[in-house]
Amino acid sequence: MKILRGDKTAILHAAAKAEQAVKWLRQFDPALGGELKEAA
Repeated sequence: MKILRGDKTAILHAAAKAEQAVKWLRQFDPALGGELKEAA
């Protein structure tokens, strides 16, 4: 919470990194794509 209060763009950076991680994981198992879309 301290980070979010100090840096208003921190949540956007975290979301972008999470998206990059999902794309990286999908390279190894494309079947994960459907499961991850349902969770989002």
